[in-house]
Amino acid sequence: MPNSEHARQLGEAVIKELEYIGGSTAPVACIQVEPTADNEGLEFVFITRGPFNRAKQPSLLSINYVSYRLPLGRLAEAIPGEETTVTVEERVGQRLTRTGRLFEKNYSVRCKDLFRVSNDAPLVDAVENSFVFPGGNFNVASLRDWLSHPAEEAADLLAQPVRRRADRFELADLAVVDQNQGEIWRLNIRKFIVIAGAPGTGKTTTAIKRIGQKTDYDALINGSEVTQYPSETLQRWLQGPTGWVFFTPSELLRNYLREALAKEGLAATEEHVPVWAMARERIARDVLRFIGQDRFMSLRKNLVATRDSKHLAGWTTNFVEHFNARIQTELARSLLEQSELLIENLGKIDQKRIELEKEIQPLRASLEKLQDDERMATSDKERDEIHHRMHGNETTLIPLSTALKPLDEVSGIWREVAAIVSTANSTVLGRTLTGLFSLKDRIRDFQQRVPETNWPEADRTALRNVIAATKRIIAKFVDESGESLD
Repeated sequence: MPNSEHARQLGEAVIKELEYIGGSTAPVACIQVEPTADNEGLEFVFITRGPFNRAKQPSLLSINYVSYRLPLGRLAEAIPGEETTVTVEERVGQRLTRTGRLFEKNYSVRCKDLFRVSNDAPLVDAVENSFVFPGGNFNVASLRDWLSHPAEEAADLLAQPVRRRADRFELADLAVVDQNQGEIWRLNIRKFIVIAGAPGTGKTTTAIKRIGQKTDYDALINGSEVTQYPSETLQRWLQGPTGWVFFTPSELLRNYLREALAKEGLAATEEHVPVWAMARERIARDVLRFIGQDRFMSLRKNLVATRDSKHLAGWTTNFVEHFNARIQTELARSLLEQSELLIENLGKIDQKRIELEKEIQPLRASLEKLQDDERMATSDKERDEIHHRMHGNETTLIPLSTALKPLDEVSGIWREVAAIVSTANSTVLGRTLTGLFSLKDRIRDFQQRVPETNWPEADRTALRNVIAATKRIIAKFVDESGESLD
């Protein structure tokens, strides 16, 4: 059993710091450590759930505050009596100025207290304390109340382990998890991981911790996971609804997770935490497009009678082949539907391109000749004459080149369509769809750069028809929102 006097010393340090720093900072743990490589003496590391307000300073130089998501936050998961190596920021001066450099540091963990800050009473308090020592652990419901008793009584008042309430349906709030869970959620953002385990083993909590850290730009930078981008860029990228998604099997479970997500600063919106049954229908309808009106097929229950891995794998292979063939057939059919309109208008575009090229080619050749003459000129008068001729040449060339540009770009867009269609039978489905998608982006980019008002007036109808026909082909495979296949 751990020494209650050691617990009292740790508890007094916690209360003293909470009184000094204020309850709004809300640390969730205090770890007493001793650096092993120097003689700095004992230190107290307070772990905060969110970022620490750097405008506030700890009461002593031997006290440090750090977010749980940062590398030094791993001390909260460390086992007292063992050494832990963490990555820390280099700091100098009495006020601990950051230098931006990182280095590894070994700590001997003496003991720790995991708790929750309570501001309900007149005085700030640490409640639901879980003290952990090399010799064991014990729980204290209210640290301030426990410390108010004489040392002899306090030793007899050590609380029993805190039990979860049985009258509320909620995910247990674990501000700090164990070492195994910590190793998982701290894995590099570039790692693809699968967490398997029985109910109640901490899979959901670990996933929430991982989402929280991997959407925290400060944690990614300080953990050296992402170093090639400035913090402002990361902060912009990680804002909004596209950074993460957490599928749940039911609306009930989403409500069940709402509070746990909120405590990590994550919003349990429908975009972030969709119900899988509804998302599955949307993917089938809008992305794969094999259910719904005028789609490729309809799904029905129990498609695979024998649900062992061999039959499921065989069914999946057959379905992929079938789906691939249907995409190719639909692509060819879509092209055929637009062929009459395309042939007529592409012919007009090509004819106009040939005419413009015939006018532009001699002008370009003449301009190149004048540029050579300019380099060879020996007097200012000769250069002035050449510049005058070049100006007249460019005055004629620029409007012709401007008229040719949209014709060339639309012609290039159509060649890309033809290439996708002609290679669909010999190309994997993913590349065909990626090509369609790239085409959609290319059309959007072209229309933004070269609006219709800049198209040659005589050719606008033909250009407009080719773009419209191409969009109709793409629309067969890209959802109306333009996002699903993306």
